Amino acid sequence: MKIVSIDKVGSTVYGCVDDGVYYHLFSADSGTPVVFEQKYDKNGYKDYGHFVLSYGMCDPCCLFLDDPVEIDATTIDELAYDYLCVVWESIWG
Repeated sequence: MKIVSIDKVGSTVYGCVDDGVYYHLFSADSGTPVVFEQKYDKNGYKDYGHFVLSYGMCDPCCLFLDDPVEIDATTIDELAYDYLCVVWESIWG
């Protein structure tokens, strides 16, 4: 599993994770479960760059990583706010 986008605004972590089949958009706040807002089937895009360009037309403020970062979680159910904060810090801290 890879993080392809992650940002923190105030205490909320936003981003997108690649589970190998889908790109899942998420948001997470302390004390609540991670909210998966939308998913995009990877088969609809020829590669990662194509997804970034396509999604960028929908949300030009979304910041995608040049190279997705491999994370320890193996399923999206393993993602939690505290873990995502650690991932954010490791990338942007």
